[in-house]
Amino acid sequence: MKKKIVPIIFILIFATFLISGCDNIVGALQKSDFNLIQEKSVANSGNEIGDNNQLIQRDNDLDETVIDECETTIDEAGDYVIEEDLECEWWEDGILINSDNINLICEDGSRIIGEGGDYGHKAIYIEGNNNIIQNCHIEEFLYGIYLYESLNNTLSRNTFSNNEDHGIHLYYSSNNTIFQNTINNNEEEGIYLYYSSNNLFYYPFPQII
Repeated sequence: MKKKIVPIIFILIFATFLISGCDNIVGALQKSDFNLIQEKSVANSGNEIGDNNQLIQRDNDLDETVIDECETTIDEAGDYVIEEDLECEWWEDGILINSDNINLICEDGSRIIGEGGDYGHKAIYIEGNNNIIQNCHIEEFLYGIYLYESLNNTLSRNTFSNNEDHGIHLYYSSNNTIFQNTINNNEEEGIYLYYSSNNLFYYPFPQII
């Protein structure tokens, strides 16, 4: 039985290296804990790495709502845009999404910036389904994007750097699509999966700086 487990561990480590964007290699499951990797390889079953580099095209004719301050809660379906950098105080989260069918795009790569992640704050918290987050630069939070019991969301062309814990955290979240994100210089894991399955990670990835 042990001889059959070894190749599986190797594959998991290699796949996690691709996913985590050169952060800690075993980051998508649990750093340096091979027993937990074997256990969570079942809990996180069905995650795949694909090769589609299709981008989500923005429709400039949409009636978009502008987000211009931190601690904004989005609870209605629709199209939202961040036109300028959001600079959040240490006690603030960035954006809280508590609905389905939200399209949020950061114009010209606008940044969502925190003041350190010691207080558990998140740049974007999602508790909903069928949402799209694109083109955001996220830094200096505890978590970059945190998906909580969420399905069928798409995270594309975002950059996660200098966050205290994870760039992307999936908690009981499945069937999500994550592609062409840059994830680097986070203190812990680039992408962390907790009992999250059937997620699809696309490559090629952008060059890690």
